[in-house]
Formats: sequence, structure tokens, C-alpha cells
Amino acid sequence: MTEPCYFGPRGRELFGLLHHGATADGDSPQVTRPAWLVCPPLLQDAIRSHRALWTLSRSLAGAGHDVMHFDWYGTGDSSGDLEDLTLAGMSRDLDAGMAALGRGASARPRVLALRSAALPVLAWVRQRGMPVDLVLWQPCLDGAGQVADWRAQQVDQLTVAGRYPYGAPAGADDDLMGFRVARAWLDSLAALDFRAWTLPEGSRLLVAAWQRDVVLDAWLERQRGAGIEVDVLVFEDDEAPPVDAPRLFEAQLFPRQSVAALSSRMAGRAA
Repeated sequence: MTEPCYFGPRGRELFGLLHHGATADGDSPQVTRPAWLVCPPLLQDAIRSHRALWTLSRSLAGAGHDVMHFDWYGTGDSSGDLEDLTLAGMSRDLDAGMAALGRGASARPRVLALRSAALPVLAWVRQRGMPVDLVLWQPCLDGAGQVADWRAQQVDQLTVAGRYPYGAPAGADDDLMGFRVARAWLDSLAALDFRAWTLPEGSRLLVAAWQRDVVLDAWLERQRGAGIEVDVLVFEDDEAPPVDAPRLFEAQLFPRQSVAALSSRMAGRAA
């Protein structure tokens, strides 16, 4: 069953879809199921990936997991305005999400982050210093690189995407692909760099990706060297979504086989 809900402190209510895990015959109603917090990527990617994350969440629920798929404060159906988004506030959103999961949110939180969501999630993990069961899906580890990529996409939408055949309008400094964001938030993201950082002792890590590069491989080796349990899932490259194609800016990203493979791997990591 999927339950739309609002959670979090008064004045900072977050919208989420709580997918209740399927209960096997004979299970006690009091049984504690594994619970995952699913964190969407930022800006346009959040809209484009909604179906993929919803399908992943439903699949995990079918395997007996509770899953909370939520909108960050100031985004989607959560309260607030995008201009009010802050890195510190996103950490509070993660705390609220774990609290909403209740008993299933164990001492080692289970969190999935897609693409740019890795930045606030890793900042939260570093701040709290607690072990996590973390799934990073095609993660971004370099905040400055991510912000630069967004700015490049903004230029592409004004020029080569074909939106303005008679001349592009002037872009505002705080406008990124139609999203008006606070400069302070962008600066705080740009200051994040996790390429030389290791997860807290006792953490488990699953990285799922279509493409691996030297930066990601070096980071994975750093985690292994620190004693972190690391698993890697490499998807079929021909299903990699066209995330940077200017003319496909509004297309849904729904790689069905990759979603199914990731759900299966996550369901097997419940212990």
C-alpha cells in the first residue's frame, strides 16, 4: 500500500509517499521491516526521475521493505519555496525522513540518493558521523562540478535546445533551467567535495552506475581501504538515460531494466 503523507516539524512539513512493505502470511503485525529513505536528485532531475524512483520504491515494498520517497523542503509538494532551500535545512529533512520511518529506521540508516542527491546526503552522513547503509545511484561527489554542470545546462537551454528561435532572453544569475535558487545554497553545494572522504566505520555502500570513471573508481578504492563494505552494480550502458541532452530536457528518465536490477540488489542487502 502507498500512503501519501506529510511529516516533519510544523512550518516545515515535507510531502512523502510511504510505501508500506508487503507482509508475508503469518508475520506478526509488530514485525519490524527494513526501511529505506529515497532521496530525489535536485532541480530538473527530480521531475524527470520521479517515475523511476516511484517504481523502485514500489518494487522494494513488494519485497517487504518500507520505503519513504519524499520531496525536499521547497520542492515538489513539500512546503516552502525553492529560494528557501539550504544545505543545513536538507540535513533536517533527512532527520525528519528517518523519524517518519519509525522503527524500521535502524541505528544504521538505509538511504538511497540519485545523482546530485548524493551531495546533501553525504554532507548529512559526515555531519552526524554515524554508520549508514548507503546506495548511491550514479553519484556526484564534487559539488563545484555539479554546479558548473547546471550552469552549462542553463546556457544550453537558452541557446542550442531550440526553445528560442528568435533570440534567447537574458538569463538571471539565480535562474537555473527555470528554477530560481538562492546563491548561498549553490555556494554551499559548490563547497562540497567528497572525493577524498571516507564513510564512517561500520557503513555499507552500494554504488550503481552506467558509467564508471577514474574519480568514482578511486573513491571506491578509498572506501575499501578504510574497511567499508563496498558493492558495485554496473548497468547495461545502452540503457543509460540521456541526462545531458539539451533537447530531451523534459523527458522522463525511466530505465526499466536498471531500476529492476537495483531493486533486486537492494532487497538482498536487508540484513
